[in-house]
Amino acid sequence: MSMFDADSFDLIVHPVSNLYVPEIQPVWQEAFRVLKPGGSLISGFMNPVFYLFDWDLQEEGVLQVKHSIPYLELDYSTEEEIAKNRIPLEFGHTLEQQLQGQIECPISRLHWGITC
Repeated sequence: MSMFDADSFDLIVHPVSNLYVPEIQPVWQEAFRVLKPGGSLISGFMNPVFYLFDWDLQEEGVLQVKHSIPYLELDYSTEEEIAKNRIPLEFGHTLEQQLQGQIECPISRLHWGITC
């Protein structure tokens, strides 16, 4: 059962929330399902490079690769540490997962507009 009917929205604003879901293809599929033909999806996502480096060293100006992409907080912290330190459970998806996920949705509804 879906919360919204198909073709319900002219505009969907989807901020950087993909980093809180483990699988993003269902997010893209649902967005395009509820988007009206000719509608627009404005989405943002984290550059996966953000997750590569040791954050403590980066604050000192040293860029040392510590993490892999795709990034999963559970690869580096236990559930107990995450809860105790109130660390958000993040999933750093690859650019391929982000962009390919949108491309694989119905192409007739896709309007690309990339800004930096």
